[in-house]
Amino acid sequence: MTPKNLNLYRSNRTERLVAALADVLRAPTGDAFARDVVVVHSQGLERWLSMQLAHHLDICANVAFQFPGDLLAEAVSAWDPQADLSGWASDRLLWSVHAELQRHLDRPDFAEVKRWLNDDGGPHIARRLVDLAARVATLFERYATYRAHEVVNWTASDGDWQHTLWVAVRDRMPGSDPATLCNGFIDALGGDAVDLGTLANRICVFSVSTLPPLHVRMLARLARHREVHLFVLAGTPMKREFEHPLLASMGTLNRDFQDAIDSADPPCVEPLGDLFEDPGADTMLHALQSDILHDRVGVARKLDGVANIRVHSCHSPIRQVQVLRDVLLELFEADHALQPREILVMTPDMETYAPLVQAIFADGEEWQRRDKHPGGLPAIPYRLADRGSVATNPAAGALLQALRILPGR
Repeated sequence: MTPKNLNLYRSNRTERLVAALADVLRAPTGDAFARDVVVVHSQGLERWLSMQLAHHLDICANVAFQFPGDLLAEAVSAWDPQADLSGWASDRLLWSVHAELQRHLDRPDFAEVKRWLNDDGGPHIARRLVDLAARVATLFERYATYRAHEVVNWTASDGDWQHTLWVAVRDRMPGSDPATLCNGFIDALGGDAVDLGTLANRICVFSVSTLPPLHVRMLARLARHREVHLFVLAGTPMKREFEHPLLASMGTLNRDFQDAIDSADPPCVEPLGDLFEDPGADTMLHALQSDILHDRVGVARKLDGVANIRVHSCHSPIRQVQVLRDVLLELFEADHALQPREILVMTPDMETYAPLVQAIFADGEEWQRRDKHPGGLPAIPYRLADRGSVATNPAAGALLQALRILPGR
């Protein structure tokens, strides 16, 4: 497959997207040692996808997993070695924001910010300033991604403290203005003779339900010079309005994403056509997925199958994990072919639940010897993903703990 158009694959089944991705990666690129880049939105998806690809391809090797922002920052740097779009990632932006906040606190337009910092009498102003800088850095990263066309016109004389701070941070990093860099990248890649250096020849963006319009525009232009594949997980074919309440609640995101895909230059192509699949209505989950696929409401059904959508009301996080363990053991007992690697558990707060999972899931015999346990309980194999550096780096955790102790001395 040659570069020129953004290759689009849409389906309501992740399995079909994985199979399509495996077929893409199976095709040779002409260089046996060239790496493939697969863009994912989380570390958990990266680990699951690497196992699925190993199942389809017998091995998952020489595949570099990246986040969307990291890939585009690398692409912009390949186009212009002096450009550094990665400077607008929130973790790198934090200390620039912190320094400029300190420098501007006495300005009249920062009076509200200064009053908030001093609300507790000022003994913890330094800590509150770091917390504020972290929140503003996250906000600025989103501005750079979703509102680059607006913030490019902000000036320090607008009378708004956010505008002033944005301009100060931008001036602190010369040549890194996100709007200027992204627009320059899009314009430059509209031509034919563009040197992107060592940027991977084949790039796959996997299992996204939505992307910022700016990212879609950049990927579409990048597809003129590299082989780019976009794998979209969608409950239903995209359209302008929806009847089903779950689809309607996400209408704005769907419309923005659809507009970005429709207006991609050059246009997107769908090599495999329609990959949507009706799961039927034999279970509660399949019935819901089918209704979403066809955007229908008000269909009365009598379902005699397994209640595979359940709600458990628990009084504490530890009880939630205990119930989760019981439910998983019930599933393993009902289906002996089911393997732990085929199950994904999601939580919005990994740091709270990770130690509980470690304690509760480890109670029992090894999975291969689970029948030897007096109560027949196995230690459920698991793998934790998306944990912060404090949890995965003992040295960082020890340093932060020491810093917490210092104020009490």
